[in-house]
Amino acid sequence: MSRTELTIPELGLFAGTRGMLGAGIGLLLGDKLGGAKRKAVGATLAAIGVLSTIPLAFIAFGRRNAPAAVPKHTIAVARACYDAYVRKDRRAIEALIAPDFHFTSPLDNRLDRATYLARCWPNSEKIAGFDFERLLPVADQVYVTYEGRNTDGHRFRNTEILTIRGQQIVDVEVYFGWSIPHRARSGGFIESEMP
Repeated sequence: MSRTELTIPELGLFAGTRGMLGAGIGLLLGDKLGGAKRKAVGATLAAIGVLSTIPLAFIAFGRRNAPAAVPKHTIAVARACYDAYVRKDRRAIEALIAPDFHFTSPLDNRLDRATYLARCWPNSEKIAGFDFERLLPVADQVYVTYEGRNTDGHRFRNTEILTIRGQQIVDVEVYFGWSIPHRARSGGFIESEMP
């Protein structure tokens, strides 16, 4: 059995057009109004009901053939990556990272898999945990904002975009955030030269 989801406004449109169609048919078959007037109003309502049904049906039932917007496993793969860092599980991270993997951050420009593992994996020794602010799946990507905790008590906030193919991560973009607590007072800023 196939399933179609409708928004409240779409449901209202369907109900309204069904109502017009029913009223139109009722007027065509009834005899409360005079002949010509009844037929004109009934035909108009029936026509609106039928004609408005066609585009609404395309909207609602056309979704069935649309690809699923978000594979359900992408968040699980993303979480498993961060969990591997916390558990210091090198075997798990190697299984999660695709052979054609690339990693980019403000300090790294499209590192390949081997370079990433040599340069970034040693940081797992300092990672105590991640508290996720956002895990937002969009198609084959997961947008992740987290507060990270190091074993020395230092906390930091980053946003990353993970691209996932199958059960593996093929690309990561990291956008550095700030230390927690923030070095600037609330409403203030730190003087710095922009690059």
